[in-house]
Amino acid sequence: LGIVLLGKAISESTTQELWNRGARNAFSLAALCAILIAGLFNCQIPFLILILYIPFADAILGRFGGEYTALNYLNILFAIVITCKLADMIRNPRPFIVSTRALKFVLLFMIFSAIPYALNGFVYGTVYLKVQLFNLKRWFDPLLLFFITLSLCHRRDLRRDAVIALLLGVAMNIFLAIKDVSQISHFDEKRRVVGIVGQPNMLAAFVVDYMFLFLGVLLVNFRKKI
Repeated sequence: LGIVLLGKAISESTTQELWNRGARNAFSLAALCAILIAGLFNCQIPFLILILYIPFADAILGRFGGEYTALNYLNILFAIVITCKLADMIRNPRPFIVSTRALKFVLLFMIFSAIPYALNGFVYGTVYLKVQLFNLKRWFDPLLLFFITLSLCHRRDLRRDAVIALLLGVAMNIFLAIKDVSQISHFDEKRRVVGIVGQPNMLAAFVVDYMFLFLGVLLVNFRKKI
């Protein structure tokens, strides 16, 4: 139900503005507070909401109409998930960073990504460091999600719920991309869902990257007729 409502809102926003900025900001703040409160009781709730939001991160920027690009839904949801996880660790002591074989490669990847950023700062000065800091943070976002997922998906049922949420978000993303450009007789570029599919090649790359999730579910349940 949540992903259907999210898809409906995104589809409607391509042709008309939903409410006014003040109403959207008030609703967003209320929803984020509700997510935080729910997450303090069950940290899986904000984590699943974060997974549902990520495929639409470029379509729903959520910057509250301000100029501070770092103040957006993605960063706030990251902060809520981490806060709720730390609160959960007080009740159920578990390590925040789980050691796996991939962990060393991820840490090396982060180090090798930060080194050229620092070296270029010596060459181009502090202006470069300030301008490119946001891009470096976005580069690290998938790695941050990797650490969060390792910590929160320690059981099979939790991994299953995360995969289902991801599949629903991706399926709605693809559905909106096809729906908004399916009427060939009066095609209009303005009807595209901005951010999700800026152009056909980006949509193709998106589908190619995520199709293996659906293929994996099919292969795992290959003997089940349904």
